[in-house]
Amino acid sequence: MEIGAWVGNNGPATPDHMLSVAQTADRTGLASVWAADHVLWPVEYASKYPYGGDKYPADFNQPVAESVTTMTWLSAQTTRVRIGSLVIVVPQRNPWLLARQLATIDVFNGGRTILGAGTGWLREEFEALGMPFERRMARSEEAFALMRRIWTEHPVRFRGEFYGADPVGVLPHPVQRPIPIWLGGNTPGAIARAGRLADGWIPYGLSPA
Repeated sequence: MEIGAWVGNNGPATPDHMLSVAQTADRTGLASVWAADHVLWPVEYASKYPYGGDKYPADFNQPVAESVTTMTWLSAQTTRVRIGSLVIVVPQRNPWLLARQLATIDVFNGGRTILGAGTGWLREEFEALGMPFERRMARSEEAFALMRRIWTEHPVRFRGEFYGADPVGVLPHPVQRPIPIWLGGNTPGAIARAGRLADGWIPYGLSPA
């Protein structure tokens, strides 16, 4: 069994705290460190939190260091431990850009990157970012296929329902070809998607049993 640590980029979110967690994990043999993701946090929202209770146990006053930026910084501060996202809400982001950001991180850290991915639950965050909440599962699945192409092919031509481009250059490729994708979520549908689409599964709020 491998054990990882969340670095506290939401909550404490201070450089000293995150550096202490990451470098301690790197030094003591933990397998991975993880940065959480929320781009925005609505002051008021009606969306129901899917992991117990109606509301997420945080609020808009809690600082959140952006996950991709945090992963880049953690990569520069460590030498061995793997660097993951817990989890990036993929349908809120442009997959061409996200794939290139993660490929760059993977080059910088020598192949230690994990994309922990989710499909999202907070409709109000999607709306504030100008991204459609509907069909986010389908858009996520297509984004995973596109990102894996970006990480393994060059040039890339892609024609999907949601994303597309004529042949484009995508170098440098990451060290890992492709970067592993782990999917979050505890519902039966989320677990089935992880088994069908992903390289790993990230449960949340479960006991070891």
